[in-house]
Amino acid sequence: MARYDDGKRGFGVADALGLSEAWQQAEARQSAGTHEFPVAEAPPGMLEALRVFVPSDQLERVVQSQLRTEAVERAMLEAIRTAQLPLWIAPIEGAHEERLVAANALFEFRRESLIAGCYRPFNDVTNPVYGYPLFVKRADWERFMLRFDMRNQPVQADTSTAGAESQCREWLERAFADDPDRRRNKGSFREAALAEFAGRLSARGFNDRVWPALAQRHGRDGAGAKPKS
Repeated sequence: MARYDDGKRGFGVADALGLSEAWQQAEARQSAGTHEFPVAEAPPGMLEALRVFVPSDQLERVVQSQLRTEAVERAMLEAIRTAQLPLWIAPIEGAHEERLVAANALFEFRRESLIAGCYRPFNDVTNPVYGYPLFVKRADWERFMLRFDMRNQPVQADTSTAGAESQCREWLERAFADDPDRRRNKGSFREAALAEFAGRLSARGFNDRVWPALAQRHGRDGAGAKPKS
């Protein structure tokens, strides 16, 4: 049922998923094993904190479940912050049926926004996006999820060919040009390069021979961070 009582809800974005629906889908696919999001090490103190509430025979399973959930959230948050997963709103008022949300406009965008599917931060309450349901276009979502689809992972080479590294340098030059605001980090470029030159380019080849000189020349030494003004 459409909601108009808060002036923020009622309409949807064409060919899109609600953000919370997308988050639930990613969680479900991670659990099903069809998609794998990079899992980090358990932070210090996590095991000790959980031991208070979790039986010892279930501790490892609970820890891994928590880390896998955090992996999904971390991947989505990073993609949203770097404009690889654009967000949209559908305002009720105004001439525009739907609007793209600037990736750098949501100062307090965290996991709570993924789960709720809207931006309702504690401090940034005057933000024009505040309270609106958030959407992701299906095409953008499918492109994002494809990166983590275990059925579509590129074959990674143990060693690189000289030709692949040369082609990758040319490719990276173009990729830098397509990212003038420097939203992408080194890991994002490396992942895309390994997919582009699957079976011919190794991670070590990218890290040791392709990235350093070009990154220095283009001022990307800080792993893609925006320069200080």
